[in-house]
Amino acid sequence: MLGHFQTELGNILDQLYQVTAEKEALRKQIEAYQGAVQMNQKADLVSRVAEAYWQTAVAYDRLNEHLESANNFGCASKQYELSAHNIPQLNTFYMDYATYMQAWSDIEKARHSHEREEYGLSKEHYEKAARAFKSSKSWTYLAPNYLAWAGLEHAEDLSRNDQSQEAMQAFREGAK
Repeated sequence: MLGHFQTELGNILDQLYQVTAEKEALRKQIEAYQGAVQMNQKADLVSRVAEAYWQTAVAYDRLNEHLESANNFGCASKQYELSAHNIPQLNTFYMDYATYMQAWSDIEKARHSHEREEYGLSKEHYEKAARAFKSSKSWTYLAPNYLAWAGLEHAEDLSRNDQSQEAMQAFREGAK
């Protein structure tokens, strides 16, 4: 029950953030979801742990703390894999969520790399995310979008390396 209450508190703080856009509400939301992770771990509610990590990752994303977000998406992925192992009847369902969370971890890493102007590394992370989406049952349709982002990062990398003609072509391809 304590894990449920922590999650509900996080959800209320999310609504507060939606209304006020105050970053402090996000910080408190993260604390609530981290509390839910701990309580649900103690109760051995693995899928609830995964959900709380997911919600924490989204809050960190809103704060533009991409590495923290990536870490929490990665933890959510591992917990969904564990859920798939623990509940064979829902294996496909949970493994698809594990893949989705891993893809989002890579997207957050790509965003972090982009901010640091590490465009080649950002491209690699977007490509990993696209491969993960492509391998999923539910989110295959997202793969082309993140391949396009990878293409744009590649173009940016070429541009930074004074390869103007190649960069123009890569930007055109990414836009397509």
